[in-house]
Amino acid sequence: MVVPFTYFTTLTVWLLFCTFIGGAIVLAVSPNIGFVNAAFLATSAWGGTGLYSVEARDVSADGLTILYILMYCGGPCILLLPPMIFRRVSYSKIRPELLNFLKSEKDSNAPIAKSLVEVIDQCEMIHRALGMTIFLVVMHNFFWLFFGTFIMYGINMHYDDPPELVQRGFSKLWASAYITATGFFNCGFVLTSDSLFQYIDKKGVYVWCTVLILAGNTLAPLCLRALLKLMHTFADPLRLDKPALRFALDNPRLMTTHLFSTRQTLLLSLFVLAIDASEFIFFVASELDRPELQAYGDMPTLVGIGYFQCISTRSAGLQVVDIRLCNQGLLVLYMLGMYVSSAPLVSQMHASSQHIDDEGTPQNRHADAASVARAFSSTYLFRHTAGLFLAIIVCAFAEDRRYSAQDASLFYIIFEIFSA
Repeated sequence: MVVPFTYFTTLTVWLLFCTFIGGAIVLAVSPNIGFVNAAFLATSAWGGTGLYSVEARDVSADGLTILYILMYCGGPCILLLPPMIFRRVSYSKIRPELLNFLKSEKDSNAPIAKSLVEVIDQCEMIHRALGMTIFLVVMHNFFWLFFGTFIMYGINMHYDDPPELVQRGFSKLWASAYITATGFFNCGFVLTSDSLFQYIDKKGVYVWCTVLILAGNTLAPLCLRALLKLMHTFADPLRLDKPALRFALDNPRLMTTHLFSTRQTLLLSLFVLAIDASEFIFFVASELDRPELQAYGDMPTLVGIGYFQCISTRSAGLQVVDIRLCNQGLLVLYMLGMYVSSAPLVSQMHASSQHIDDEGTPQNRHADAASVARAFSSTYLFRHTAGLFLAIIVCAFAEDRRYSAQDASLFYIIFEIFSA
């Protein structure tokens, strides 16, 4: 049996490769953690779950480097590139014949020839626009990861290194690069064993981290749309393909999943703001006078912690305090936020979905709002029903009597399931 070479088969093989080969490499440089833990860490790194099955101090420096590389292998904004490149390469294989046909039939009066010429012209424009969109995504990733690292490094220069990093001999630049990547890719992996607890008094670090979390996930479409608009505005002095950029602005979903129209981008931003603001309001209302949290600092510090946790808990899984000390009602709200975390993005993906019809004209995939709602709800419901069924299996295994002495109650296990 011959497996067809498609994007989906390629991606599946790639992710399996990252899990097993990445896990094997992590095991080779950290032999004390075992293969199951190594494969779990590799999957957690490229999958962006940020779940550790062992403490960071148990993973060697080389193992942490491998996990850093795996974060790049599965980063959401990194994985936008392969489909566009795949489409460009696939079209390039037949492009010479199409251009020859275009040249020979450009002035033909035959109706069929005219229709084919229009379709090929449309395909050429998509091909050019894809090239500009690839450049757009590369610049987006480069800015936040490269310049973001040095901004984080500049912030870190004003603070003392956490004791664990000093003990293991990690530099400020390496710590800054790791936090930048884990924030942008919403992975939750850091070099310290207690998440960002040791950065509790380093406000600049976790404030900048929240910007990276938003830019790399929930507000990535806003950043991409803004950068695309900027590229179009300055296309002439920068010698960019202005017509292709205009086409990408007008038909964003023909380019990639994370580009929306202006209206849909605004709706997405409002949804994200509403979710984060509601969690922040509940944190301020229920936690500022909690004695267990007041040990972390004064009221402005707790407000900053609340801001960070409301953004990070829903997306990146990083923590600067032990959230088990919070009101459990707030934890339930966090779980709800994690449950619907992808809803704003996915809903706008369905609302903006486009395809090319037989005449080469971009068309919306859904005719009306009701069709969009049906497609979104059925997909989202199926995905989460399947996830919750798997969660029941995890809970069943966790209820083994051998684990009854553990301090991880079923509530916290469910919390981690929602997080994953």
